Amino acid sequence: MVTNGEEIRSNSVESFKVVNYDATFVDISAFFSRYHLPKLRSLNLYGCRISSWDLLKSQTTALATLRLVTDRLSPVPPISQLLSILSSSPFLRDLALLHTPGSYIAGLDMTTIQVQLRHLERLHLLGDFRCFLTLLNWLEIPDNMNTLHLSLYWCLPSALSQTLGPYFGDRVRRRDRIPGGGIALLAEYRQKTFRLRAGDTCIGDDPAGVVWFAKISATASKLLEDKEADRLCFDLIAHIPREQITSLQTNLPILRWEELCVEMHNLTQLHLVEINLSIWFTELVAPGPPASQELLPDLDHIVITKPRLGGGDWSPLTNFLSYRAAVGKRISSLRLFRHPRMDEDVAGSIKRVVDIFENEGRDGGVTVSG
Repeated sequence: MVTNGEEIRSNSVESFKVVNYDATFVDISAFFSRYHLPKLRSLNLYGCRISSWDLLKSQTTALATLRLVTDRLSPVPPISQLLSILSSSPFLRDLALLHTPGSYIAGLDMTTIQVQLRHLERLHLLGDFRCFLTLLNWLEIPDNMNTLHLSLYWCLPSALSQTLGPYFGDRVRRRDRIPGGGIALLAEYRQKTFRLRAGDTCIGDDPAGVVWFAKISATASKLLEDKEADRLCFDLIAHIPREQITSLQTNLPILRWEELCVEMHNLTQLHLVEINLSIWFTELVAPGPPASQELLPDLDHIVITKPRLGGGDWSPLTNFLSYRAAVGKRISSLRLFRHPRMDEDVAGSIKRVVDIFENEGRDGGVTVSG
């Protein structure tokens, strides 16, 4: 690709992509040192060697897309070089930095660093938790950016609630709401990994149609006990304006936190995944004041996937549905997927107190009543 000669030549190439899976890296130094690329709009590098990252800085003024898999680059670009490249790419719309950049935090004065990426629409970061949370604080990105995707590893549990929770909440709060709409929230924990998502909803929308504007997975540095994981996940979503949440998907026993349920008074759509029915729905109809009128009062649509019958039967769920119907807050639709065996009398009792009942057992058979 590189012709002989001493002068630097201008080239109208708009996209440059090298994806090399061999153990030996492809050296791209000569190409970037010999050509000036004023129209370069897309740069994707994987498995490359470059003599100096300064060779890229002058080539990125028109970039709209930049994707670097940093642990497959040689030398690994330190954070100072990445920030320099980003500073010279003010028109970026799509940025992906995957895996851990090199040694980057020591010696940098955070108070003097601010990289403006005002046109950014999509940001994907995958790698070291401490590194990328620091990097995010140095980037000025639009409040209404289409997609923020963070895949973070080696996360200290204490740092998660202190840093990631406030950052996630701030991104949600600063986003302009759709008129008449709300927030869709996903909060789950499995095998050391917390999954958080936030998206825009319109009233009456199917949760499956939500377009998520923030997607975060954070893998803790150690396996957490159930109660510790539940508490930490609650801390991670504590900074979100809960009164704006209209759709929630979770595998967490959120009813342990009455404050959370009371504040989510606009929640209409609930998707429960792999939950214990006795823990969830027994608490909603606990003795005393009519709890279900105070907790989740607008709840109207429920989806339950792979539930467990902690008490041995379906009575916690059927009691809850009957209670809601009796107090004038009938559930419009209930969808059960991949659940344990259900007797006909249980299915009949559910059909009498909900408008639409969709029932798919573990054998894959589907029954819809309405």
